[in-house]
Amino acid sequence: MTTTNAGTTIEREKLPKTTELEVTEQEARAVAEAARETEWASPSFVRELFAGDLRLELIHPYPEHDSEEERRAVPFLGQLDDLLRSVDS
Repeated sequence: MTTTNAGTTIEREKLPKTTELEVTEQEARAVAEAARETEWASPSFVRELFAGDLRLELIHPYPEHDSEEERRAVPFLGQLDDLLRSVDS
């Protein structure tokens, strides 16, 4: 038996042996390529900037705040502010 850091116990016989999991480099590359995202559903300002494209329309104008969302956030942010001001003080 083996005990993990999380305190769970696993039967040693149930753990896969690394020698049984031999994968060729070509198989590993094929799996990685198949998992690669080919189309970006949501453009990213930072990704585009890294690629050399400055796409300001992704960040400007900054989206308007939803008044209902802001109303719900104000009490939480006040409590968070109080907590953070009390830490290490």
